[in-house]
Amino acid sequence: MTRYALAAVVLAVSLAPSTPIINNVDPATPGPAAKAQILTITGQEFMPGLTLTVSEPEGNKTVIQGKAITNQTASSFQAPVMISREGTYSLVVTNTDGGISPPFALGVKARPPAEGPVIEKITPAEPTKRQDAQPLLIEGQRFSAGLRAIVTDPMGADVTEVQVGKVTPNSFELTVRLEHSGEYVMVVTNPSGAVSNTRRFLVK
Repeated sequence: MTRYALAAVVLAVSLAPSTPIINNVDPATPGPAAKAQILTITGQEFMPGLTLTVSEPEGNKTVIQGKAITNQTASSFQAPVMISREGTYSLVVTNTDGGISPPFALGVKARPPAEGPVIEKITPAEPTKRQDAQPLLIEGQRFSAGLRAIVTDPMGADVTEVQVGKVTPNSFELTVRLEHSGEYVMVVTNPSGAVSNTRRFLVK
């Protein structure tokens, strides 16, 4: 090979664009959300000034660039990505020298709703009406600290004097004012928003 031919090869190699590659995205299976989610993109040959093109399942494209790309290194960066529906999204990195990564498929699935608490037993089973608050023991499943108990009286009004005591996953203590005879209704809501079954109990 002549000196000129060798120089041409070196020049061609030096002008060849980079070959960025996306290897992973965290979270790997994000759920749909109403606002942008920060994704961590890991791979190789990421250059300063790169852009991230996100293709939605319907084909619409969004380009993320500039200051929106944060914490960048040659092997990772973070970007805010709007993921508003289920489906397969495509991510492509474009470097400033024209190097383009192969599309990375990102599956988006709605997360199943959290399983709610379950009220199985109220002790005493048939409390007696009183003008002062009395203790009840509520037993069941998936109770969380910070839960809220709503007790409705026979007239359909929420009881205002309700206080939750010690909570374990399978029980909690409740102090409540039961001043009427008849059927009361209890519902429990965990801090996550998961709601229990409706439990009815009779007050004599």
